[in-house]
Amino acid sequence: MFRTARRAVVLMENWTRHPFLDDIRRLEAEGRIPWDAVHVHYRVSPEYDKPHLLVASAEPLPRWPVLESYATLRDPLL
Repeated sequence: MFRTARRAVVLMENWTRHPFLDDIRRLEAEGRIPWDAVHVHYRVSPEYDKPHLLVASAEPLPRWPVLESYATLRDPLL
């Protein structure tokens, strides 16, 4: 996905099943993402007041919270 995306990859997943943030950080560390930097953000669903989207972006997204820990996505679902 990252090789074909120019600006962002958006994931809407079952966050309790797989640590996607770890995978993104590993791919970044291995140089397998062709962007200068990877900025990871999340979006909270206004309907449920829970995080529901992970956005990996080639540029910072100042209006969206930075995803510092995968627990931000996972824990509200447990």
